[in-house]
Amino acid sequence: GATARGLGLKRDWWYDGRHDPIASTSAALDYLEALHQQFNEDWLLALAAYNAGPGAVLKYNGIPPYRETRNYVSVIMGRG
Repeated sequence: GATARGLGLKRDWWYDGRHDPIASTSAALDYLEALHQQFNEDWLLALAAYNAGPGAVLKYNGIPPYRETRNYVSVIMGRG
């Protein structure tokens, strides 16, 4: 989709970068790094934004809106 295109993943009739393990991992790491910068180097918010979308995190003032996201991030950060 749009996120993949924005991260430079190529997609055409023969190739889909989203299914290429190297290209998609590189793009995912670039995206996570960009989110980390966007959310003032807060990994908790960056991970929540990666999962729920940056708009959702911004809309709820930095509180992940979905219980699954809150639980997931809490476990990763050692708070769960």
